Amino acid sequence: MTYMGESSRVLDHFGSLARGGGVVPEECNPADFCLGVIDQMTPDDARNAFEKSDLYNGLIDGIDNETAKGKASSPPSISSRRANNSISEVWLLTKRHVIVQWRNPSYCFMRMASSIVMSLFLSILFFSDKSTLEGAVFSIGAIFFLVFVLVIPMQAAVVPLVEDRAVSQSAA
Repeated sequence: MTYMGESSRVLDHFGSLARGGGVVPEECNPADFCLGVIDQMTPDDARNAFEKSDLYNGLIDGIDNETAKGKASSPPSISSRRANNSISEVWLLTKRHVIVQWRNPSYCFMRMASSIVMSLFLSILFFSDKSTLEGAVFSIGAIFFLVFVLVIPMQAAVVPLVEDRAVSQSAA
């Protein structure tokens, strides 16, 4: 670390480290000036210069004071009682899931549209006359369609479920 402190003092710090006397050129970007000064030094020299500065000493003193305050005060008490019962947790998770689904309307629309189209297709196949050979073939085709072809939309439904898994696990 070559500097950590107030932005109002950064140019003074890097100006004292600069080889040319530490004056920032008038049309120079302050960030470019600071990077140029660091570029002229080795990383160890830049770190050592910061560690020897008053800024570093003030930073260490501030950290020590905050550490002492933390050790002097007692930690907040944590209740062992659960915040919610199971019914309210299920309600909150269901509410979150509805909000997530509402925010993704294209995915929901495609699921509904594919469900409607597939149900119409299956109803046509199942309502044929099963006493004929053609009706039996249609019924077997419908069963094949249900078992094998519907796997693809189910795989598409897995992606949002994986994304929602973090929501479900956070409540557990």
